[in-house]
Amino acid sequence: MKGYENLTPIKQGLIIVVLYILLVGLFTLFPSPSADSSSIVPWTIYAAMLLLFAIFNTMIGIIHRKNLNYFIISFLVFIALVGLGYAVSFWLSGVALSEAGSIGWILIIFLFCFMVLISLVNLMRVILMIIEKKDREHLNK
Repeated sequence: MKGYENLTPIKQGLIIVVLYILLVGLFTLFPSPSADSSSIVPWTIYAAMLLLFAIFNTMIGIIHRKNLNYFIISFLVFIALVGLGYAVSFWLSGVALSEAGSIGWILIIFLFCFMVLISLVNLMRVILMIIEKKDREHLNK
């Protein structure tokens, strides 16, 4: 799994930004038939990209060696994606987050889910380290 070691949270964030721009551009070129929902399309894609970042970042974090640094940088990149996505979605749609329906609540849920996922991965890693230590002590006796 050495190929994933080079996929840092910053590179993952950049991939998410590029995906966001491509998807928003695609939906701008080919708008949906319903004009009501077209104004919140950037917000919806933004929420989907945050969820995608949270899932893949956590999955790669499981196999990453420098765990603490990885998750600190991951959290900072997530916060940067939140700020950047908010600004770009507002700029593209002209609709404030408070006017975009329940997207604001979805973003809050994604933030808490990301923190829970990071915590679970760190807890699993600590438990595995304790088990490995006990196994080594048991084998050395």
